[in-house]
Amino acid sequence: MQIKLISENTVTGEQEEQVFNLPVGIGRDLSQLPANLNGETVSPVVLLDSTQQVSRFHAQITLENGVLYLEDKSANGTELNDKKLRKERRPLKNGDILRIGNYTITVILIPPGDPNATVVIQSTSTIFNPQSQVVSASNVRQSGSPQSSIAFNPYTGILEPQTSPAVSGQPRSFPDTLDFWNEERVSVDKISNSRIPCRETEYVACGGGMGSFVWVDMLRIAGVKPENIKVLSIQDKPYKRYETLLRNCQIPRYKRIRSGSDSCPDNIWGWPGYALRDAWKAVFSGQAGAALGFLWQIFAEPIYADTYTPRAKDVFESMDREGDRISWDKMLEYGSIRSIRKTEDGRYCIAYCSSSSGQDNYQFLLAKYVHLSTGYPAIKLLTDLEQYRREYPEESGKEKTVVQGYESHDYIYQKLEKYGGTVVIRGSGIVASQIFERLYEAHKIQPDIKVIHLNREPRKGNRFESAQRQVDNDWEFQPFNWPKGTWGGDMRAMLEAADPLLRRELLQAWGGTTTASRKKWRRIVEQGKSQNWYKICYGLVKKLERNNQGLELEITVLLMIMTPTLFGRWQTRIFLLATVGILVSLPFSWGYLGVKSDFVYFWIVFYVGLLGIAWDVLYDFLQKYFWDHDWPGIFQFYAGVVEGLVLALLIANIGLPNIPKTEFDLITFIKNYGLVWLAVYLSAWVMMRLLFPRWRFRGGEWMGKWPI
Repeated sequence: MQIKLISENTVTGEQEEQVFNLPVGIGRDLSQLPANLNGETVSPVVLLDSTQQVSRFHAQITLENGVLYLEDKSANGTELNDKKLRKERRPLKNGDILRIGNYTITVILIPPGDPNATVVIQSTSTIFNPQSQVVSASNVRQSGSPQSSIAFNPYTGILEPQTSPAVSGQPRSFPDTLDFWNEERVSVDKISNSRIPCRETEYVACGGGMGSFVWVDMLRIAGVKPENIKVLSIQDKPYKRYETLLRNCQIPRYKRIRSGSDSCPDNIWGWPGYALRDAWKAVFSGQAGAALGFLWQIFAEPIYADTYTPRAKDVFESMDREGDRISWDKMLEYGSIRSIRKTEDGRYCIAYCSSSSGQDNYQFLLAKYVHLSTGYPAIKLLTDLEQYRREYPEESGKEKTVVQGYESHDYIYQKLEKYGGTVVIRGSGIVASQIFERLYEAHKIQPDIKVIHLNREPRKGNRFESAQRQVDNDWEFQPFNWPKGTWGGDMRAMLEAADPLLRRELLQAWGGTTTASRKKWRRIVEQGKSQNWYKICYGLVKKLERNNQGLELEITVLLMIMTPTLFGRWQTRIFLLATVGILVSLPFSWGYLGVKSDFVYFWIVFYVGLLGIAWDVLYDFLQKYFWDHDWPGIFQFYAGVVEGLVLALLIANIGLPNIPKTEFDLITFIKNYGLVWLAVYLSAWVMMRLLFPRWRFRGGEWMGKWPI
């Protein structure tokens, strides 16, 4: 007998399946798994685990007298259908759900003689996890996966269905027909003698999307002239493909995207961010309340307010303005990238087609520096949906009944608003949230719309160290795709210091299918459940067929701101107090703002810094209890009040060296401490970003050996 283990790839959000011969050993250390059980070879299942919740030899699955058994061997126990097993043995049934650490695994039995049984390729080990498996290259070749049926046209960038494995219209000749092109390093002389037009430049951005735009913007800011930069792209705007995908998943330009205030492709410093720009525009349009609302969001997010996100329109228009400033259009050329090779003289040669018609208009471009950012070539469908499209050719038409969220499908909402119907949503990410909101708008027009939200199992929220991700109504919340700490805090430092295998484990713990927590979306979910037009179900799609009424599913039912590191906190605190703090204290020491001219104000700044080093140890510890390893700006205000209160009590009651308690004046202290704190706080938000652009991506560290 074989078993199929099904889990979710927490990086891509896709359902993944693997088949194993029995018996099976499960754990995080391959060397601790038994090689044989009762004379039978064990199929090893190694679960990558950076949280140490999975034991070295955690559990085993065996077949005895026709009955499948799960036996727990771990220290932390194994959950079987939400019941904890500790050193126990229990029978396994088809559809049972195991939870081991952060892994949720569904077990499907494949009886002997099943014509659909999988031939398992033998290998020395199998590493199975919600992200992927690590197998030998030979196994990959033997078990090749089908190509996606939805691909971007390599000449126009349009998302279109594919009727054959090869991308329609893609040339198969150039440059592979050139003998020299397959050499390890291509000869520049042979390129020149090939009679194919060849040009040279210093910098080339291949792709022309948002990644290319930011790189070119950096080059222009650094002083590189436009004539030394080429951008090869099949789109006329750097955000064109992104905007198309947003529009397809029901995010038009006026809606807000999943991005932070300081994630500014038009501004490498991230200041002023989109929230401040929104507030500025609101003030000058007479909307003072809205302006305060934007500022409150970035000050209190994500604890007391929804995380601020910019409108797509504002992002795109700001990129247009920056593009005009850096002469983007002068550097941009049409080019469909075919291949890239290193040359003998240490440069790179890009082979591309310079015609959008796909005709044989080929060229070479030589460059010393190349930025490769061509984007995804296709969109992946789940295996059962790919199979459904192959079985029903009519599904390749303009009005498909099974669509991927990034495909154009406005006609579905139009039909629903006219006739009503039932929609099944698979997935719980940000795209699913946007689609559900659109279905809610359609439901207001046509009440005869039902929504079934199909998940594999109830969500419990990923855990990492002391933090756990929030879950509500089976939607798992996280402001952005990854925790904020992975951009420039301790999580990023952890990731960059890890070896490849540990990186995979960390990405597993931090990733997963998540959506943003927005009050409107949560209210819609509650409303849909209470009115019985929205239903959450758990199961696996066993079969997808088409009948006279439409689809029929057979389901197996189952139960931006910088985030600092500790050293970053210390370095930033000391630097700002030694500069901004001293400058703000000068008017007090000269007697203009203080009771009298005195050096004591500089000692206050000194003790703020000295005590702050101890405070920062506590803050760094507390911050790790937040999933993002970040906390709202308002918490910094609370911390500032507490720090000031403790310092004032120390001086007033016992005094400190060079600050006798007899000379303590509370009002002057509040003015001095308050102005220093406010100046340091604002400097951290503004000045540090402008003077040290990489500071926010280094956890607040402006000294150290962070990668460039």
